[in-house]
Amino acid sequence: MISKKANIQEVGKLLKDNSLQKTRFFLSSGNNSSIAAESLGDIPNASAVAEQVKAFGYAKLASFLSDSQCESLRNDIDDYIESGAFGTLKSAGNDHRFYFADRFNVQARDFGQEPRIVWIGEQHLGHAITSLFTLLARVDPSTDAVGSGGSWHQDSRAPQFKAMVYLSDVVSAEDGAFQIFPGSHKLKWKLRSAALRSSPSLGDRWTAEEVAGLPASLRSETLTGNAGDCIVFDSSSLHRGHPVRNQPRYAMTNYLYPQIFNLEQLAKQFPQPHVAA
Repeated sequence: MISKKANIQEVGKLLKDNSLQKTRFFLSSGNNSSIAAESLGDIPNASAVAEQVKAFGYAKLASFLSDSQCESLRNDIDDYIESGAFGTLKSAGNDHRFYFADRFNVQARDFGQEPRIVWIGEQHLGHAITSLFTLLARVDPSTDAVGSGGSWHQDSRAPQFKAMVYLSDVVSAEDGAFQIFPGSHKLKWKLRSAALRSSPSLGDRWTAEEVAGLPASLRSETLTGNAGDCIVFDSSSLHRGHPVRNQPRYAMTNYLYPQIFNLEQLAKQFPQPHVAA
């Protein structure tokens, strides 16, 4: 049931968070980019990718990593899980996550410093960004109703940017495909959908009923792909990982934030890696 309290509360937070971010960006307008386009070299369609993210909230870069790189990372993740090294967070029992993997995995560190990703994100946000950390994860098949990251959600009410690489083939939704509502990163979409919220306490999490109640014109997209494909997206969009049914889904995700944010404080919000005793 739609809640007026939830509607008013969500609209207020949307306007406040977006206004605050715009103000912070304006006050530091001299810090718009950390990557010069000339330094990217011969990278086809980088500008087109940035434009697609701006328009739809996401884009896919095919074959971003090689098969051998993906295999190496899958083996690393399996080893970390088996050994218990660096700590792992299990969500719903089948979601194995290694936060700040860039501190102990070379490929994760390189992905966090990848200039193509940073450049695309900066074009989208209009501000210099940096990687807070890289996440390595494996989601095992289950009968759970939620997939990677839990239920449908938005990471933020204001624009935000992430990059995720499939490390295993995702040929169908049941392989744990990334799903997103195109255009849901835009303030107009968020204000429109705010009128459909049913609980003021859910925040960035959406119930299945709320998602089902969205107008028929607002359709989600399921992004399948091969191991090595990279999805760049505005994580303030409404998105989720489809529940995994067929085989483990491996992925690597780069969490990027504006450089003007308090990165040290942000880092404290996430589980810290540690070497198991």
